[in-house]
Amino acid sequence: MLQNLNELVTPIKNKLEKFNSLDCELSNAFKDAVREIGSNGMTYGKYNSCATNTTGQRVFISNAWFYIAAILAPLYIPFHEYTDQQWWNGGMSSTGRTLDRNDSLASSVLAIANVVNASQSFIADIWKYFGEHPETVALLTAPATSSPSLQKICFGNPGSGKSYKVETETKGKKVFRTTFHPDSDYSTFVGTYKPESDGDTIRYAFVPQTFTNAYIEAYKDIDTPVYLIIEEINRGNCAQIFGDLFQLLDRGSDGYSEYSINADKDLRDYIRRELNKHKGIDQNTDPEGIEDGKLRLPPNLHILATMNTSDQSLFPMDSAFKRRWDWEYVPIQYEGATSDSFTITLSGKRFRWIDFLKAVNDRIRRTTESEDKQLGNYFIKSDIDEKEFKSKVMFYLWSEVCKDEYLTEQNFMRSMTKNSIEKLNSEKPADEFFRAHISEYEVEEFSFNDLFSERGTDLLLGFMYSMNVLPIPDKIEPLEP
Repeated sequence: MLQNLNELVTPIKNKLEKFNSLDCELSNAFKDAVREIGSNGMTYGKYNSCATNTTGQRVFISNAWFYIAAILAPLYIPFHEYTDQQWWNGGMSSTGRTLDRNDSLASSVLAIANVVNASQSFIADIWKYFGEHPETVALLTAPATSSPSLQKICFGNPGSGKSYKVETETKGKKVFRTTFHPDSDYSTFVGTYKPESDGDTIRYAFVPQTFTNAYIEAYKDIDTPVYLIIEEINRGNCAQIFGDLFQLLDRGSDGYSEYSINADKDLRDYIRRELNKHKGIDQNTDPEGIEDGKLRLPPNLHILATMNTSDQSLFPMDSAFKRRWDWEYVPIQYEGATSDSFTITLSGKRFRWIDFLKAVNDRIRRTTESEDKQLGNYFIKSDIDEKEFKSKVMFYLWSEVCKDEYLTEQNFMRSMTKNSIEKLNSEKPADEFFRAHISEYEVEEFSFNDLFSERGTDLLLGFMYSMNVLPIPDKIEPLEP
């Protein structure tokens, strides 16, 4: 029985109307697999390609044409089932009627795509190729090197800008955000039944959480990217939180989950109800996203997470979970960032934050024999005074690095004595001389509590000097002529 062409064409046209990408890249997998289309040899560029026929004539085409043809690809078999090819192509058919119109199907397809036949007719050749080689459509949509990751964990030191990076990448997009913590579990991530009051009546209803809301939103419009952001992913028990959703993290070349899982009845019913209501279809129908009661991540649902390397996770991630993610390290920027201008003010003296950051991170690495506890350049957000420096920076150094190092050589919470600072100021040595002869000046160990005594300010100043971090010189006003 022939299919209704209007029902087939309408959703295709809707997708094409939304297609407006100008800079389309083709995956390496597609380029390697598709060397010829028809009698044309293919040469690929970043955003454009060239088709060369057997006589050497060339057609320069936009890579967007491949994506347009891929959207049209589902029409290939139905169109050919619908037509008597001999009749369309001018040959003798069983009815004895002929129509000399070799481009009949091509014209129909290009009309659906709403493109100019004369200049973009090669789209029909690509469409024909995709129809005859449907496996190449999946290769076309395989993630290219510049495509957004479907699942990525941004990791780095505290204050390196992980959340800011994720925020920048998803600005203006549909975003669903959650934060993991030790008490997080499947119900707080996916959803659960909760009591709801309806006047004098209390009833139980399924209340969705971040994952379910993002999942439904993604299937409402499969062509629009949706981002599920998980802050501090390593602070929660990922095995407990994801549960069987873990299986969905294996993505195929088309971006969908390779393996689907059965949804619990309450989750299945909720997703079906919400998607059917959005699409305006029968509630007894299983729409895409919950077909046969199964969950399957769509290619437009991206999951981005942040991970702080300094946190000692209560629930370490296993290797099977880790390998299902792309990992991107967010480095500490010692130059070229807005943090370059941040200053620390102690007793009227100003110190460059970046100078301090370089010095203290070197001490942290030597003390801990690791980079995990080092500070990121955005550990502070702007200029800070003594109070914030003590409560934020010094507290971190004490609690995370030096607390267990008292009375050892590894403890760098030491302050140059007031007499040494006075001697230094009277001598006013050059920076290079001072840094080379720092060991000649007397220093004393101090505790975090000492910073809140009467000597607190002097100890902080001595701490900066002991770290080879000198104040910013005062500006010298030019003499009057």
